[in-house]
Amino acid sequence: MRRRQPLQLWFYILKELLRLILLTLGVLVLVLAFAVAIKPLADGKIGPVEALRFMGLAVIPMLQYALPFAAGFGATLAYHRLSADNEVVAAHASGVSHRSILAPALLSGIMLAGVLLVLSQQIIPAFLRSMEQMITQDVAKMLVNSIQRGQAVSLGDMRVYADSVVRVEPLPGGGATDEFILRRVAVLRTDNRGNVKQDFTAAEAHVWIMAPGATPTLGPDDDDSSSAVIFQVRDAVVNEQGRLFGRGEEFTKTERAGKAFKDDPKFLTFSDLQRLRAEPDRMNWIASVASDLAARLITKLVTEEMQARLAVERRLTLRDAQGRQMIVHAGSMSWNVAKDRWDLSPARTNGAIDIEIHRGDGSQGVTRLSAKDVALQPSFRAGTPDQRLTFKLQARQAVVRGLDATTGSRDATAATVADREYPDVTYPAGEHARYGDRSQVPMNDLIRIVRDRVAQTGPDPFLTSKCDELEHRVAKLEREVISKQHERFAMAAACLVMVVTGAITAVQLSQSLPLTVYLWSFFPALAALITISSGQQVTHDKGLWGLVILWGGVGMLGLYGAMGYLRLARH
Repeated sequence: MRRRQPLQLWFYILKELLRLILLTLGVLVLVLAFAVAIKPLADGKIGPVEALRFMGLAVIPMLQYALPFAAGFGATLAYHRLSADNEVVAAHASGVSHRSILAPALLSGIMLAGVLLVLSQQIIPAFLRSMEQMITQDVAKMLVNSIQRGQAVSLGDMRVYADSVVRVEPLPGGGATDEFILRRVAVLRTDNRGNVKQDFTAAEAHVWIMAPGATPTLGPDDDDSSSAVIFQVRDAVVNEQGRLFGRGEEFTKTERAGKAFKDDPKFLTFSDLQRLRAEPDRMNWIASVASDLAARLITKLVTEEMQARLAVERRLTLRDAQGRQMIVHAGSMSWNVAKDRWDLSPARTNGAIDIEIHRGDGSQGVTRLSAKDVALQPSFRAGTPDQRLTFKLQARQAVVRGLDATTGSRDATAATVADREYPDVTYPAGEHARYGDRSQVPMNDLIRIVRDRVAQTGPDPFLTSKCDELEHRVAKLEREVISKQHERFAMAAACLVMVVTGAITAVQLSQSLPLTVYLWSFFPALAALITISSGQQVTHDKGLWGLVILWGGVGMLGLYGAMGYLRLARH
């Protein structure tokens, strides 16, 4: 006759087990949530009231770390009490096997592992975004508090310093929720590596905090559901590669608050991570490198077109920063690898390169330069209406005739001047500009086009260096996505193993103190979580062999529990 399962005993153990797990979980979660809220509260990014809300939001993400330990601790206490009161012995004497006695622990472990898996894959990322929004999107509070503390404010690629900040009433109907005036401002702009690429100072700057939806989208992947920051400075002195802007220059920067959510996979759900593997350029730090690669490809194609035009027409038509037409008479142009620039060769027998600068006011005034050493330093400037290729034209020891645009002299006699530079000289990219549009040329197609070109034309470090960097970043993102997915699955599996291992250890050490019993299960569980975190980082940085470390801790914890069960079954 088949023995019936002890349903009443299971219900009794399961009730006691869940009660202790929930009690322990509540205490752990509150402690961890409070610890997480300390730093933004101390930094002034949130106030006391916001800190309570921040703690409330932090409760769900902290379950990823608190639930496994709470489950293990609850199972240890519940089964240790049953063992210490000889209830396990009585049940075993009544014909209930150890396997049946441990069944509630296994059932609760499976339930908790499933809950944790759903939380980590779908719900926790949303709460992490909400937590980040309280810090990054409350720009007004962050701006005022940081400047009053003498700290820098981060806005996109800018680090803004100011002596003081004054809040003013924004104009009605403009879409701004807050407006600020910063006094005695210094701004640093950095590249992706943190190096300073531009800095400027000004007497004051204006900052507008725009309501969600009040600012046009900033790009094809931009989400206008969050607020935006418009930073504007006038009469700035700008330092950029030794060049100073005079008074009257204006700089405006629009940055979407919370934009960094797209830059970290921890904010993404399971489906988002799967999509990210197919579209890695959704990450800004990959999209920027893809844009640089497209810029270099466009630079190559356009300069080849310029070379062909020089070979046929012996001249190039450019435009300077003031929109004036510049006609360069030369015979050819060649790439100078050492100086990263194009050196122009003369077409005339006297060895001179002639440059005509036509005035932009419709008059016949023309500035003429003749120099034997003329170079073009390229830099692609994306975001302009016609996707232009931008150069800095350098003329060494030029002879100037006619109207000199720099000095304003109208003396038509020849004069030899020092080195002359004309920044922001542009040449239209034309049909080649499509390579900078991800909707027309996806990132994978761009890489393939570059590789095919290099295979046909030979080694080209100018293209391959950036292409290698892009492929390296894509591979790194692929490893990060895989490691993040395995970390979430491993945490859920660890929760299951910790519950069962805690129950087995408690029954096996029924004569020991509860704290001693818990320590025997706590340290192996702690080692498992450490290996999960370490394995995730190793997988991200080094390669997929880090998954051995990631899952090794869970496997060792499971082996530890299995050995305990075998010892228990023998007695």
